Amino acid sequence: MPELPEVETIVRQLTLKVLQKKITTVEIIDRNFVKQEMLKSKGAVVIDIFRRAKSINIALDNGYLIQAHLGMTGSFNYLPKSISEEKLKKALEYGLVKFTFNDGSILIYNNIRKFGYIRLLDKHQLEKELAKYGPEPLSEEFTFEKFKEIMYRKRKANLKTTLMDQKIISGIGNIYAQEILYSAGISVLKKINTLTEKEMGLIYRKMREILLSAINHGGSTVDNYSHLDGTGGYQKFLQVYGREKCPQGHAVTKIALGGRGTYYCEKCQK
Repeated sequence: MPELPEVETIVRQLTLKVLQKKITTVEIIDRNFVKQEMLKSKGAVVIDIFRRAKSINIALDNGYLIQAHLGMTGSFNYLPKSISEEKLKKALEYGLVKFTFNDGSILIYNNIRKFGYIRLLDKHQLEKELAKYGPEPLSEEFTFEKFKEIMYRKRKANLKTTLMDQKIISGIGNIYAQEILYSAGISVLKKINTLTEKEMGLIYRKMREILLSAINHGGSTVDNYSHLDGTGGYQKFLQVYGREKCPQGHAVTKIALGGRGTYYCEKCQK
């Protein structure tokens, strides 16, 4: 499932392509998936696009906001004006809703397995939704002291599953939790109350370094993830996720932890 770097990549691309454009038509392709309320976005101008946790949020000048979650197989297709009928037909193969803008360009939300969502929210609904998530790990407000404070609230919990808890820290999922802990040299099996101050500092620094690096590489394409311009490149730099050996040449162990497949190195991570 796309995590913070993948979603942030798409948000930045959407900002370049559709910010300040007016939605002239809205076509709901799958009415079982997209509610009729989405038609209220017609005639509105896109005034902001931002990420919160793993959601893409497109704010409109009529007070509504389009919120999308990619789930396992979701994606956006952006098509410039004067696109051929053949390319449009291909882009709509798994399309669930299609937005056309005043310059003739088109944005399509696709989802093959339909595990994600796209919906229209008003201000009250948005505030309620965003309040569910923990702090953003790359924000200025997310200091080391803040990190320690929120982690110690779950001091008896498993470290890796806590990093993935969207109510604790938003945006980190299975892939990056494993990569962060490998880079910090800390076992995925550890409980938070066993960590030293130094280990907490390592996790905090590696978290920010890895997330920023993954964003710079357009995220990781390990399954179905694709962004508006193609696929990510950070999968080339993954150290343990999906690997048989770690960068030090040690065999990587795979276990089930918190219901998720988890890779780690028993020799590098203590």
